[in-house]
Amino acid sequence: MGFKMNSQLVSFFLNGVQHINVSIDKLDDYELDSQRKDALINGVVWEPVRLKRDRLIRDTDWTQMPDAPLTVEQKAEFLAYRQTLRDIPQTYDNPDDIVWPTKPSLPTK
Repeated sequence: MGFKMNSQLVSFFLNGVQHINVSIDKLDDYELDSQRKDALINGVVWEPVRLKRDRLIRDTDWTQMPDAPLTVEQKAEFLAYRQTLRDIPQTYDNPDDIVWPTKPSLPTK
């Protein structure tokens, strides 16, 4: 798949048995179809990306409030930034290739 897979762990059920904390490097030892294996790996490698993206969006929620002390242009910049963050999973196939957008700056008083 091309991802860095260090020793990240997954848990799953297979034939009624729960397998816990299995290294994704060892998934070939289990009778998983390729689609299920890919889904487990993708879930692990994309989780840090989702967490970072969600935090960056959450940190700028205030910019879209009606009473935010921003100009129309500043709100538009933050709106575009937030949309770029939301589009990351559709824009990149590999989390190692992500180029994070630059947060718009606010003028100092």
